[in-house]
Amino acid sequence: MSPSAPLKFALTALRKIIEAFAAIHSFRRYALTFLWSLCLWATIFFRFYALLRGIGIITTALNTIVGSTFAVLSKAIPFITFSGIGTHEAGWTIGFMLVGFSKTTAISSGFAVNILTLLTTVVMGVCSLWILRFTKKYSGDSAPPVLEELESKNAVLDSSAS
Repeated sequence: MSPSAPLKFALTALRKIIEAFAAIHSFRRYALTFLWSLCLWATIFFRFYALLRGIGIITTALNTIVGSTFAVLSKAIPFITFSGIGTHEAGWTIGFMLVGFSKTTAISSGFAVNILTLLTTVVMGVCSLWILRFTKKYSGDSAPPVLEELESKNAVLDSSAS
């Protein structure tokens, strides 16, 4: 009896995660990865806090962290939606109602923050593509050297896993 397709997928993903961590051989790399991860999460929560203040909702940083954590976790639910619309708002609404927001404020702020996040992503993506296209270091004829290096490492890992 063979495992179902989702179970095979989960086991394969888990194996790749374990292999990725096994490739990190030093405490220093773990520590740096952890610190960069903390910086990333701090930036994400600060962005949510700033967007809330930008749309006129004043709350504490702790309420923002607690409330938006539910939105972040809800995106891990395997529902396929366009840009996470729906799952983000559901998690956001639950999280912010738990910290005392009214239902209306929680729902409307969830949509506003998600739309502002999508617009920011598009603007930053277009600017990044423009910078990549017009810098002298990258002409656009081939992948940037960093991407080529990552692809070659992935090819080695994939060939050794087979």
